Amino acid sequence: MVEESIHEKRFGGSALTHRLDALGWGLFFIWLGYVLLADVSSGIALLGIGVIIWGGQLARLSFRLGLEVFWAVVGTGFVLGGVWQMLGSQLPLFPVLLILAGLAVIFTTFFRRGHRAGIWSCCAPDEPGESLTHKSP
Repeated sequence: MVEESIHEKRFGGSALTHRLDALGWGLFFIWLGYVLLADVSSGIALLGIGVIIWGGQLARLSFRLGLEVFWAVVGTGFVLGGVWQMLGSQLPLFPVLLILAGLAVIFTTFFRRGHRAGIWSCCAPDEPGESLTHKSP
């Protein structure tokens, strides 16, 4: 039997996952240092961070480790923020992203597959014709 690494025992992840995470953080700090030294515009800085995050997710996919949806969304936010800054849009991006995030939370709560009643599933009947009484979880 192959001996598990300390990281695998402690966090339940594989050594490959740990290395990919370390590579991503290393690239992030190198990019941040470059951005500060070279006085790069905020749009390019945000775009670069988003590309690093997307690259990490593509690496995970190439090793069949699965996509981390949270980080894919965060990377997309950084890319959008960078493009938004580079285009010089007059509309502030952060409030728009907050509104979109709120809509996404509401949409996924009520319209997720396999969850007929969303947040009200504690009170929804299991069978048609059954009364709507509170069920304890």
